[in-house]
Amino acid sequence: MARRGFSLVEILVATGIFAMVSVAMIGIYSTATELVRLGESRRAAADEAVATLAMLDDDLARITPPEAGGFFLTQMPPTSVLGWDPGGSMVLAFTISDRERATTRTITATPQRLVLWMADAQGRLWRCEAPAPDPGQRFALVESWFGVLTGNNSTTDFVGSTSVGGTTRSVMVQPIAQGCLLLSVNVFQSGATTLQPTDDNAWITEKSSLVPDTKPFPEALRISLAFNASGALVQRGRLIPTGTDTFRLSGLKNIGSGSWLRVTTPPPATVEWIRANPGPSGIFTRDVTQDGEKWRTARHPDLMTLRGSEVQAPVFYSLTRSIGR
Repeated sequence: MARRGFSLVEILVATGIFAMVSVAMIGIYSTATELVRLGESRRAAADEAVATLAMLDDDLARITPPEAGGFFLTQMPPTSVLGWDPGGSMVLAFTISDRERATTRTITATPQRLVLWMADAQGRLWRCEAPAPDPGQRFALVESWFGVLTGNNSTTDFVGSTSVGGTTRSVMVQPIAQGCLLLSVNVFQSGATTLQPTDDNAWITEKSSLVPDTKPFPEALRISLAFNASGALVQRGRLIPTGTDTFRLSGLKNIGSGSWLRVTTPPPATVEWIRANPGPSGIFTRDVTQDGEKWRTARHPDLMTLRGSEVQAPVFYSLTRSIGR
């Protein structure tokens, strides 16, 4: 009985089919792994954002109005004060009632605490709390806390100290979340037609002869947080310029139309937010007309000539709360 083996052509065809199936399977597994990784990254960021907003909302529920000696501040700290570019991120500080004693609108002697929320250059969101000093010294105390938060490497709660008006005060500092790239505050007031505060102008509310130029107590706040994941799941890419206002992204995928991209230039590092419009062949257009969000304070005309700028595409979360009297 005659035996017939596989011809060379049949072997090559079978090998080719096996190779194509293997490549397809590897592609499927790679895509599935990337989707799981991205989903886990977004889930971790969402969990931190929800927990953070809950803590912030708890503080805002205890805010003291100016009639009770309250204090409110939100501003974009200038780079010259911080020593690094905050990229449009703001600070939020206000006085809250002591948990042991309720504050009313008519009692001014009730103990108060001064709290500060702020994101640092490493994307860590901090909360500082200390007994509130006398009116007129609270803004100075907040500024002194910038030095406590800048350049520290702590990853757990710690107690710092600052000196204001010749008095040294202790402050409890808590790292609330990682991967927070932006803390933005919109102040809503009757008759206002623009977002407040603008640029680095502070919104300060305090009844004190030492702070004569104060603004009204806000009626409502909208707080926006931009979160990326932390640790190994951080989504980072690189900007590759292709024209005056066009670029490609390396290392970032699934960027939708209208997404906000946080671009950090090489040292000396500066930050710009870009609303990107994806086009054909993976080329993005830098939309220079979208100025509706005040955190886009920085403009770098030469950004498209700086290769290697780091790009992150965080997810935004918002909290709107009425705090009017």
